[in-house]
Amino acid sequence: MTIDDVMQWLKSLGVPAGAVFTMARLNTDEKHRIGVYQRPQSNGMQVAIGNATKTRTKYVQLLIRWTLNAYETELAAQALYDAIRAADHPTIGTSTVSYIDLVTPEPVDLGADENNGIFERAVWLDIYY
Repeated sequence: MTIDDVMQWLKSLGVPAGAVFTMARLNTDEKHRIGVYQRPQSNGMQVAIGNATKTRTKYVQLLIRWTLNAYETELAAQALYDAIRAADHPTIGTSTVSYIDLVTPEPVDLGADENNGIFERAVWLDIYY
């Protein structure tokens, strides 16, 4: 499973309306953008005894960069969060997902960009496949 696979699956959810998904760096003046990135992990690879590991994990961070309005940004981020939470064993790329762990109980408010005031939220998820 690649980050591009995750991004394509997120696009297929259709929320939030008008979203542009990207794996590239977000420009500071663009609104309605969702960045999809690999999240660094420090706990190393998890391998079962006898090296019989059948489950892998993809650590993902989403950056929802929406509008100059904090409320609209919260609604957009929550719509995406709820759609991910409702997913039931989706296929992402060629992998069937066993479980998606939304690491935080809701999208995390990151405040407004210092340069132009666009509000941002973050969602972290661990995808087990």
